[in-house]
Amino acid sequence: MDLSEDEYARLLQLIGFKDASKIIMKNHNYAVKFLYGRWYDCVMEKNSSHLLGFRFDTVQEFIIDENGDISVCTIPISNSVDSYYIKDGILYSMNSISENTEKLLKIKIINNNSIEVYSYKNDQTYELRRDNG
Repeated sequence: MDLSEDEYARLLQLIGFKDASKIIMKNHNYAVKFLYGRWYDCVMEKNSSHLLGFRFDTVQEFIIDENGDISVCTIPISNSVDSYYIKDGILYSMNSISENTEKLLKIKIINNNSIEVYSYKNDQTYELRRDNG
């Protein structure tokens, strides 16, 4: 399924309605395009030394760089990712030595700025926000 840039832009506007999110995550190229950038999860902790009395710590982080490579992934996965592909919302590792694939993460779009990421390694789900800064 190949979409034009205009069709892809219209599809982004429909996230949250019908199957737009599933259509984006079905295709590797559209999924990578949507996921490009930094996604993170923060925890607010009490900290008396901070000006406001709280400190925000990044707990989980997931970054796809301009080349489409995963440059950072602090979500538990079973091995390092040399190459990967996304199909139907599942991020698979591709092992060039054994030619085996392995499910690493399941990614679900919540909205344009939030995703839910399930780790097959630790059976945990994380909600990450897009870093628009």
